[in-house]
Amino acid sequence: MQMGRWFGYRDGYIDVCRLYTTTELIEWFTHIAAASEELQREFQSMVGIGGIPKDYGLKVRSHPVLLVTSAVKMRNGTNLRLSFSGDVSETIIFRRDENWLRQNLSAAETWLSSLGQPAGGGVQGGYNWAEVPVDRILAFLSAYRSHEDAHRADTGLLSRYIRAQLDQAELLTWTVRLCSSGLSDATPTTIAGLPVGLLLRAPYPTIQRPDRYTIRRLVSPSDEKADLTPEELERARIMTVARWESLSEHQRGERPTEPGGRQIRAARPKTKGLLLLYPLDPLHAAQPRITTPVMGLAISFPRSETARDIEYTVNNVFLQQGDDESL
Repeated sequence: MQMGRWFGYRDGYIDVCRLYTTTELIEWFTHIAAASEELQREFQSMVGIGGIPKDYGLKVRSHPVLLVTSAVKMRNGTNLRLSFSGDVSETIIFRRDENWLRQNLSAAETWLSSLGQPAGGGVQGGYNWAEVPVDRILAFLSAYRSHEDAHRADTGLLSRYIRAQLDQAELLTWTVRLCSSGLSDATPTTIAGLPVGLLLRAPYPTIQRPDRYTIRRLVSPSDEKADLTPEELERARIMTVARWESLSEHQRGERPTEPGGRQIRAARPKTKGLLLLYPLDPLHAAQPRITTPVMGLAISFPRSETARDIEYTVNNVFLQQGDDESL
């Protein structure tokens, strides 16, 4: 094991380096890498708003991912608090169960049909429904089933956070967006009577399992700005440039021309939420193949200084009762 480090700085030997491990260890290291990237983004965000260590500590304590990676491994119940303020929650883990996938697809189609015709009959990259009441959003979250390992996108926790914000007169109305790829270069299908092109998302190549399909990211940054007014969009762009200017020279990269996700969520009014639906092409899933379109769900929450944390208990019971209102 000590000689393993030798390959890290000696040129010309990488081709003879081999690592033998298990699927479980690969998943653990993937979680660690994802949490590390999230940690770096949180540091950059706090620098951008002039935050102090105390502010950051409070953020970590209420973050849906950084605090707990694998709740099932905790022997004793632990009370935790989290907030989705200024965050985006997206499903990246799905079952390979065709019945499970069809149920989510059917739930989305039935629900979208109940919303009536989309605004303007359709927009580039998908369809939008504006001013959707919050009770319709909660109804859909109760019908859609997230994967039991999708802690960041647990629909029970999402519903509870939304209900907590209603007491603050926040998240009252929503924009719903059914995303679509260009029909000329994608597999065409029909969702709730609307022609869409199924979207492609890169699978995690190293952590696919026979019972589970995992992707890297669901949300496209351009979709998060679907509900912003021109004034809000400009404010988000200004904040993005200001954050870029606050970085050191070696961190900057190219000057941004489009608003970033965090800044989009900061510019969105606290009374509005954004729900995104992504019908994914199953033919591009890693083996074993699935055939039913995979309906991904994401919610972009506005930043709120008055957001209420929700409390939940992390243990094996939580994984079975995550949507229990009594928690």
